[in-house]
Amino acid sequence: MRIKTRLPLMIILLSSIPLFVVSFLIYNYTSKTLIDNGKNNILQMSKAESNTLIEIINGQEREVELSSENLSVKSVLENRLINRDDSFFNSPQATSLSNGLKQRKANLSEIQNSFVVDLQGNIIASSDGSAVKINVGDRQYFKEALKGNLYVSGTLHSKVSGDLMVAIAAPVRDNEGNVIGTYVNGIYADYFENFIHNIKNGETGYAYIVDSEGSIVAHPDEKRVGRIIQNLKLSNVIENIKDYTKTYSAVDSYTYNKVDKFMGYSVIPDLKWTLVVTINADEIDAPAALELKMIIAIAGFILVISVIISIFASKSIIDPIYSLINVMNKAEKGDLSSLFEYKANDELGVLRDNYNNMIKRLSSSYEELSSVYEELSATEEELRSQYDELIKNKEELQISQDRYKQALDGSNDAIWEFDIKTGDFFVSDKWYEITGYISKVENVSKFIRKAVMPKYRKILYNAIKKHIELKTPWFETEIKIVTSKGESKWILNKGKLIKDSYGNFIKYSGIISDITLKKNSEEKIRQLAYYDSLTGLPNRLTFIKELDKEIKICEKNNRTGAVLFFDLDDFKRVNDSLGHDAGDRLLKTIGDKFSDIIAVSYTHLRAHETSAH
Repeated sequence: MRIKTRLPLMIILLSSIPLFVVSFLIYNYTSKTLIDNGKNNILQMSKAESNTLIEIINGQEREVELSSENLSVKSVLENRLINRDDSFFNSPQATSLSNGLKQRKANLSEIQNSFVVDLQGNIIASSDGSAVKINVGDRQYFKEALKGNLYVSGTLHSKVSGDLMVAIAAPVRDNEGNVIGTYVNGIYADYFENFIHNIKNGETGYAYIVDSEGSIVAHPDEKRVGRIIQNLKLSNVIENIKDYTKTYSAVDSYTYNKVDKFMGYSVIPDLKWTLVVTINADEIDAPAALELKMIIAIAGFILVISVIISIFASKSIIDPIYSLINVMNKAEKGDLSSLFEYKANDELGVLRDNYNNMIKRLSSSYEELSSVYEELSATEEELRSQYDELIKNKEELQISQDRYKQALDGSNDAIWEFDIKTGDFFVSDKWYEITGYISKVENVSKFIRKAVMPKYRKILYNAIKKHIELKTPWFETEIKIVTSKGESKWILNKGKLIKDSYGNFIKYSGIISDITLKKNSEEKIRQLAYYDSLTGLPNRLTFIKELDKEIKICEKNNRTGAVLFFDLDDFKRVNDSLGHDAGDRLLKTIGDKFSDIIAVSYTHLRAHETSAH
């Protein structure tokens, strides 16, 4: 990418990236703060409104309890225990109680119907005359009241009008505490509708009430009253509502009709109702979204300004650079008369001065280079002739080296050289063939201990020592080594110390030869000369030499010795009867026996072909 494009792009990126990062961080922080505050608001609202609802229900419960203590209610129910005929429904006492309930209802606008139920579930008196004789024995509120409990139902359809209602039932007891009937207030569902309508929470927020069965008691949308809720998270709370012993409040999120929402809810254990306050997540986050749009707009404006500034800044830098490039292109083609024109005294001004000075120096040096070129041209022919001679010498040297290598490869010797100062050890290719060890030896002393048999190391070191002391013109030793494969070989090692011009020892040079065949041949000759070929015992010649040696020792030390002869009788008969092979085996066996029983310091031998001594 060219500087003309890269420079504005870098300025734009340096200004825009921090802006967008800061915008994103501000939005996230603001959004999180708003959501936390919004969730806390609906939680606190659900708590406050649930307390209000509890007070309303408690007031209605007190009203029902007081009414159940009314003497006229007790009197009618006690008479009902005596008179179970249908004529009782139209009796003056029952009619009077119904009129009294009707007058009481007129003072309580939230009550749909107040009625008294006998033990069989029949309504015997009611503020609504059409409800008399209707049986409510299947209603849960009636069953709970007969058990002696004050009970608040969920939403019910009235058996009289079919309208939605909530029943609050209390047991009616006689003077002995026995339940003789039930007093019930039926409260309009609209009463709770008015309650939740007064709960305001923004533009999308609303509240609703759910009973223990998951049925909606009150909702801003009247069509949903009495239906089962579709909020799965709230359903899980209602399923466990029996586990709550005190008011429990919490906040959660859910999705309804593809809209993300937050809800704060409070469970009222005594009523087994749940008050829910909800609001759309978008409404809570709306200020943060607006703030983000404003920040993006400001960032976009700043970005446009940055683009304009970067273009002008880039132009003020790039144009002089292009001018310099044009001048340099001319200089590259040989035109040293063009100079870089730039008026400012900034960094580019310093570059202008340096470049122009360089061009002037190059121009002045051009003539000097021309004269030098002529001199170089004059000497070129001389250098060429010298080069040809060097090539010829190199070829002759290569031929000589090839002949030397062929001579080394054809011989049975390996050349070695040890540099005393550096410790480098050089050997020719034949070294590996003779010793089995690679040519790279890092420590010569370790190599000698590894390869040279212990018996011959001292011989080697003594020979080198005599040579160092100038007792011998060179050192030469026959030593026995162990190859890398574990084989034994005889080696003839010859070497000499090399001195520098100051008389200092600088290196050892020498050769080694494989003399294993020679040594083996010598050993065979010695074996044939001094030992019997059949029994392996020393022969007569060896015996005479050893006997002369012992006689001299005895004479010197004034000692005596002895010679013992053994003769094999009838040995010829063995050869004649059993054959010479049997005779040879007999001689070898007797020789082995002598070797086993005679001390090493004694000498025993085979004297001649037909006897052994």
